Amino acid sequence: MPRAKLPSRGIGSTDAYRRLKRLYQGDRDRAFRDLYKIPSRGDDEPSRIIPFNINNLQKALSLDIDRAIAMNARYSLDKQLKMIVGKQRRGGVSSYLTAFAHWECNFFDHSEAVIIAHVEDTADVMMTFAQGFGQHWPTEQQDAAKEWMKERIDNTSAGYIKWGNGSVLRVGSAGGRSIKGGRSTFELLTEYAWYSDYEP
Repeated sequence: MPRAKLPSRGIGSTDAYRRLKRLYQGDRDRAFRDLYKIPSRGDDEPSRIIPFNINNLQKALSLDIDRAIAMNARYSLDKQLKMIVGKQRRGGVSSYLTAFAHWECNFFDHSEAVIIAHVEDTADVMMTFAQGFGQHWPTEQQDAAKEWMKERIDNTSAGYIKWGNGSVLRVGSAGGRSIKGGRSTFELLTEYAWYSDYEP
């Protein structure tokens, strides 16, 4: 679940870096269209890397996220609004929210995203998705982002991605790989009903 209130953000030192952050900080769906790619899901053909084009369900989810963020900002809620998404299988909700976590860590300094899957195998799949979101950027954007992308550390076995801008994305599982410490600006808990206590 995305947390609505985000920490204050820094910006990079180079002009290209600043332009890239200004362009995509305020328009995550454009960032997904321009930069992000995902593996295809054709059951009868080998998986291939394709553009991350937002489907109608993901567009509706994006609008709901923006409404939640706006409501938290407007009313200064003591406890921030959280979202529970009852979703169909293979509709792209987990993919979209994993991309959201990656986008936040990329373009907002000192973000901390946490993704908890219900089993270890699913955690590995989501970690692979998260890693892939940063591996297929066009050359121009990749060059502009090198100030922090070159310092990115992927560690699938430990379940995290760290950026040079101070951000980190951690992936764990409810019954296996644990996540300890830190403070999160974004949380995604899959199979929500599995949890007896969802509070951090």
